[in-house]
Amino acid sequence: MSWNNPHLWTPNSLEHAFFLVGGENPSIHLSEPREVAANMAHHIRSGYSVVEVGCGFGRVLRELDDKLAETATDATLIGVDFCGQMIEYARTYTQGKKIQYYVVTEDIPLPPNSVDFLYTHAVLIHNDLTQLLRLFEDFRRIMKRGAVMRHDFLNGDNEQARKDSIEALKVNFPLHCYSHAMITSIADKHGFAIIEGLQTSSRCTYTFEKIVD
Repeated sequence: MSWNNPHLWTPNSLEHAFFLVGGENPSIHLSEPREVAANMAHHIRSGYSVVEVGCGFGRVLRELDDKLAETATDATLIGVDFCGQMIEYARTYTQGKKIQYYVVTEDIPLPPNSVDFLYTHAVLIHNDLTQLLRLFEDFRRIMKRGAVMRHDFLNGDNEQARKDSIEALKVNFPLHCYSHAMITSIADKHGFAIIEGLQTSSRCTYTFEKIVD
């Protein structure tokens, strides 16, 4: 999900999403979202409102719903995405799960101070700085004070990640790198503090807490 980016969201978006994850068959592509869900679940309590921004066809939400059945049975799961085709398929893909879906047109369609936990997966890597700042503004609006969010980024402190970003932009597939210093600055500007950070060679994952009203 990039902020209403016409280069990414086309009638072929769903087909492209399946291509990126290895196919429509869940047995092929579910190992990654299972790991993501497991890494987030300890932040989520019963009664929480949990939002995935850029949910695609619901592969992480599906696994998170299963995971929370063990620990937070009455958490509310919400998926939002700009691509209506993705949302339509997500409703079928996660049929039988208690997940709410919304198509985003401008701002995320949720009330202020209503979200306890928010996350993206392989989403912010497609957003340039202007789009990223706008998303962080909306994250601040909808999240409660003390709420937690988790995002992964292309590691801007890694030379290979920077090269990958440049090559992807040449073929009109946006990939944007952000250094640790940039992410820290963006978080601070919008009232978030980094509480966890994990870096690999090309990716980094951060967990943030909202520290302002």
